[in-house]
Amino acid sequence: MKKVSTWLLVAGWVFAVLGGLIGIGIGAYLTFAKTTGADGETTFKYDDNTRRQSVPMLVIALLFFSIGVWLRVRATR
Repeated sequence: MKKVSTWLLVAGWVFAVLGGLIGIGIGAYLTFAKTTGADGETTFKYDDNTRRQSVPMLVIALLFFSIGVWLRVRATR
């Protein structure tokens, strides 16, 4: 497992707070990305610390995106 670069974490949090699909994508990628080793074993691509940070990022991005969609739908009525 490898450690994520700082810029990707920062970008993920920025886009998560802005409520964009990019924040959802980065959060999901950091949380669920897997890699297959030479022996055929599948493991998570990023270390536990990175995945612990990316789960709240994903939840916040989904929440803010949902609120944004709800507000836009409500405004069109």
